[in-house]
Amino acid sequence: IDKVYSAEAFACDDDNEPSNISTLNETDHVKICIKPNKQAREVGVYMNALESFSYALANDDRTQEAIDSYGRIVQENITKVDCSVGASVCSIDSTLKGWFFDEDATMIATGYAVLQFGQERRRVQVNLDNLAFAGRDQVETYFDTIGRNPKDEKSPTRKWFDNIWDRYELSDTHLTILYICGIVLIVLISLCCCAGCLFFFLWGR
Repeated sequence: IDKVYSAEAFACDDDNEPSNISTLNETDHVKICIKPNKQAREVGVYMNALESFSYALANDDRTQEAIDSYGRIVQENITKVDCSVGASVCSIDSTLKGWFFDEDATMIATGYAVLQFGQERRRVQVNLDNLAFAGRDQVETYFDTIGRNPKDEKSPTRKWFDNIWDRYELSDTHLTILYICGIVLIVLISLCCCAGCLFFFLWGR
């Protein structure tokens, strides 16, 4: 092998043409196209497959895997892939999970493009020992995700309690126990009130 060629990834539209979309809202889906770069295309390099494609946020350990290391779609209900052997361009279209939009952030889409010489469309796995192999290149592209702006639905009483919990730095476990005890106490008081009312009603008769 004299040279291993590279690929490029970019946001694209329904016709697989470059798109100027750079931001994503929670209601959007993300479509990315991958193709050999200009130098590779000039010598007759085409796509063979996509592998290990995923989405992640900068400074976040979580990832959403779209294509595994064997080129298989991980969740077909949220990811569509169009990538035939010998194609000039491949595309991947995904719906991102809700946690991508907890706040404004930078989303990174990354994966590997397997390249081949020519447009031979037989489904064969190209490798370094195969004359058709033209490269396996990591590609990536970036988007800005726009965080949702949930309305503050907490009541004044809930805010007051939350301020108390924050002041004493109570753990989530302690908070859960306190909430449960509070609910039980309220139910018991209500039952006692009902029993008292019933008692006085019957006594008055």
